[in-house]
Amino acid sequence: LFPYTTLFRSLFVKAALLTGARPGELAALNAGDFDKQLGALTLTGKTGRRTVAISSAAVAFFIEVGKDKLPAAPMLATAYGQRWNKDSWKKVFKDAVEAAKLPDAVVMYSLRHTAISEMILAGMDSFIVAKLAGTSVAMIESNYGHLRHDVVTAKLDRVAML
Repeated sequence: LFPYTTLFRSLFVKAALLTGARPGELAALNAGDFDKQLGALTLTGKTGRRTVAISSAAVAFFIEVGKDKLPAAPMLATAYGQRWNKDSWKKVFKDAVEAAKLPDAVVMYSLRHTAISEMILAGMDSFIVAKLAGTSVAMIESNYGHLRHDVVTAKLDRVAML
């Protein structure tokens, strides 16, 4: 494996799971795009620019990762100090997938789906998840709505109709 594989796994992958951001948004993230006072990231990507709240765990992570970095520096750089891009993460991620004996269909973008699924399963409102992920409520409902049936059933069971 490449010498930066451990760095990739511990930073880029962790950031994807903590935020649900698109890989390209994380690759474009500058140290100055993190507001530790507000507990937020400003992400730029496919749907434009948005500022989103992040969890306390994500705040702690980005404080550590961004320590001593200039505002214009990449928040999540390769071991060589360069920005990640699709060409640089694709092979490394594929190698990690193979080493973990995961299905070939697992790609970097799968981490976004995992994070969004976990948000939904934790009971987060679809509107909030859509805002955090930079997508529409309709997209969240169509792709992740099946994860909410047990939540809906439990709420319906608490309604005293008869």
